[in-house]
Amino acid sequence: MPDLYRGFSHPVVVELSPQARGDLFSQMHCTADKLRLHPAHVPDDDHVAFRMLQRIYGPHLTRRQWLDLFAEWRDLYRARCEAVEAKRRARLVKLCAERDALFTERASASPDAIARIDARLKEIGNEIAASFETHDGRAVATLP
Repeated sequence: MPDLYRGFSHPVVVELSPQARGDLFSQMHCTADKLRLHPAHVPDDDHVAFRMLQRIYGPHLTRRQWLDLFAEWRDLYRARCEAVEAKRRARLVKLCAERDALFTERASASPDAIARIDARLKEIGNEIAASFETHDGRAVATLP
């Protein structure tokens, strides 16, 4: 693979296989997801990775054609990311509502029920904390 970063190779982009697997957009979705986990990610990484993949899938495209194709992929990927984020937010709203209900229930619960409620509250807290990941994919916090 050529060094498009001129000595500052991005590890995920360098790992791209010279063999095509699946379709271009699916392969690029996976690559973009990997790129975003790396702390050195910059938006132009997508452009470079797409061009490298596009050369595998369709080396005959003109510059204008592959730039148009990249724009189509970028719009599709943004919509996909927005859908994932909306789903994550909906899950957080549901978890917070459940957590609030458990706190209310806990106020008047028996000692046996309190242990069960506390265990569920811990699960909810860990899931909420894990949904806020750092840029490198590690959870911000977990409860002991």
